[in-house]
Amino acid sequence: MLKPERLEKLLAISRDRYQLQITADWRYEQFFNFLQISPSYRLAHEIAIGSVDKTTIELPLDFKAVEACYQAFGNVWQISFWRWWITKAQYQFGTSAIPKVHQIARVEVGNEPTEEELGKVHEEVDQYLLADRLVEAKPASLILAVPLHGDRKHILKQFTEFLDKAYDPKQHQRGIAAYQVTRNKIRLQTLKDAMRVLRARAALPNKKLFEVGNKSKISAAYETDESRPEFDYDRKRLMEILTSRYLQRAYLVAEHAARGIFPCLDSLLDDHANPAFDYHQLQQQFKDYIKWLESELKRVEALVP
Repeated sequence: MLKPERLEKLLAISRDRYQLQITADWRYEQFFNFLQISPSYRLAHEIAIGSVDKTTIELPLDFKAVEACYQAFGNVWQISFWRWWITKAQYQFGTSAIPKVHQIARVEVGNEPTEEELGKVHEEVDQYLLADRLVEAKPASLILAVPLHGDRKHILKQFTEFLDKAYDPKQHQRGIAAYQVTRNKIRLQTLKDAMRVLRARAALPNKKLFEVGNKSKISAAYETDESRPEFDYDRKRLMEILTSRYLQRAYLVAEHAARGIFPCLDSLLDDHANPAFDYHQLQQQFKDYIKWLESELKRVEALVP
């Protein structure tokens, strides 16, 4: 059995190879970020682990959609986006890193492989079968030895025959994804701004909204000097309105994400049972996740030369 440390090293190598490709569509990573802050998604988690008895509380009318989303995407508070993607999300979205041809080994004509070369072959086989193939959503694969001398047409003919025997387009085609991100007019910056204001609010749960807006740097035009409370009433009021608007955006996006719809700023189902943000809880959650990520990064870096 492969040691966990060895598997972590292989996955870290895959991350370097594939991360840019996977994060090319910003919606997937933002979906992960907004699931983390959703009050409904957190409630579904607490119910799933038994810390909350659902029979004792009033739930939103559409909470079954939240529970289905949690079953699909799982715990998002002690896992990196990368690991969450390759173990959970890519199968739900029906998309992954594009499978490619991998070179496992090369032997020159007439040469005998050395012990070092054989060791590298074993490493490459492990890297592909245990890590790279996982990132590619476990495609059906062949590992072949292809000769590099002789008639090229004859080599290609043999290769094609192997491929024709192994490849079944009906069996290997992708099915319909359970979840899909929505490509609409909502921009990445809109979500980043909403998240930034929410983080400022969580850091300052007892402060006034204009102070939160000042902290988040969401609008230089409305910033005021907090040491001179007698001035800039209009700008303070405008900053409060703007800050409130961004907090509402963060809430709407997070709660729609918890229901598997992303990104979306539509009004929620009119239901008083929808849980609200708990800013004190979010403050601790952000601190805990940063601390966890830092320790995880150190652990993984120690495994990779």
